[in-house]
Amino acid sequence: MKTILYPGRKEWEKLCKRPAADDPEIDTTVRSILGKVRLQGDNALHDLSLEFDSVSPENMKVLQSEIEDSQNFVSIELKKAISTAKDNIWNFHKSQLATEKCTD
Repeated sequence: MKTILYPGRKEWEKLCKRPAADDPEIDTTVRSILGKVRLQGDNALHDLSLEFDSVSPENMKVLQSEIEDSQNFVSIELKKAISTAKDNIWNFHKSQLATEKCTD
């Protein structure tokens, strides 16, 4: 992570911008997927799994035991990176919470 201390006022706008992909094809694809899922539910998920993953799941429900077992397939480094990202996101948004005082 890059730490920037005391940037000049001219840099503020640039530093506050979030990176974003401006790809109309991605937007179209995502909207199509969401629309299918809204209209067709699990049937759409089944079809999309076949289309994107070449997998035809019999059951879309993930068992609790499968969720628990899945952690064994994630490296310690990735778990630490995810935890760090979660903490960074939490702290970033927490710092944006406004504390307003009512004065009557």
